Amino acid sequence: MRFGGQYSSISPSLRRPYADEFHVGADIALTRTTFAGMHLFRRDDQERIAALDVGVPAQDFSPVTILDPFDNQQLTVYQQNPATLGQDRYLLTNPPGLNERSMGFVAEARTAWHGLTVGASFLAEKTHGPTNPGDSPWANDPGVIGALLLDPNTTINDANRSFFDRAYVGKAQATYRLPWGGIELATVADYMDGLVFASQLLVTGLPQGPFLVATTVRGSPEGGNRAEHVTNWNLRARREFRVPFGKISGTADLMNVTNAGHRIQESDVSGPNFDLRLPVAIQAARAVRLGFRVEF
Repeated sequence: MRFGGQYSSISPSLRRPYADEFHVGADIALTRTTFAGMHLFRRDDQERIAALDVGVPAQDFSPVTILDPFDNQQLTVYQQNPATLGQDRYLLTNPPGLNERSMGFVAEARTAWHGLTVGASFLAEKTHGPTNPGDSPWANDPGVIGALLLDPNTTINDANRSFFDRAYVGKAQATYRLPWGGIELATVADYMDGLVFASQLLVTGLPQGPFLVATTVRGSPEGGNRAEHVTNWNLRARREFRVPFGKISGTADLMNVTNAGHRIQESDVSGPNFDLRLPVAIQAARAVRLGFRVEF
């Protein structure tokens, strides 16, 4: 493949992407200090931008059926006509129908009693639309211009949940000011579904050379995969002191109180070890963080 201005151009009709976004919500006061609310949202990303290989269009590829030996399935991939190798020319444009949709809701409630304030929220969301091949934030994201649509292999299992789609997220938090000493305590616990990813198979033996192809969609329960869910619990203690020139406050944070070590990212390479769900990244270990703030 080629790179540089000599082989790339920008469509004279290139349009700026935009989004149609709608939010509808309602809040209600159950008592003088207790509130609850529900908020619905939907976002449609329109006129997305992608680079097309106009020098080697889709007609220069032919379908080939291969066996995925690890999932025991027949998979259709596309081999490039050898006569077109090195003819790549790229056009930055707005491909028709290249859109992305995100929708969901947030429910929340909060209450206060004397010096105690408690709140909880729950998010459910789903995104759907084609994104670049790969399972990273700089690939599986509708705002990133990458390999999507460069050739037919980049569109295999390309449309489903995006990298930042957590499906379900829950959060609970509380703060309490002790009646003596001016000490404020805070705690927050949250749950997040795991990151989405697809199984990636290395395809070899075709004229264009080796490449990875997604053998499943991204996201579960649609037939793809998610890394392990993540739970986290943090604590904070804060004390404020008044001094002649202003205020000084000190904080002590205990992060990841339970020292959980969830697999926040897992290996996506299709093979005999895929079902072992080997971690690529794990949750940060328990840590203590001290802070000081001066206001004058």
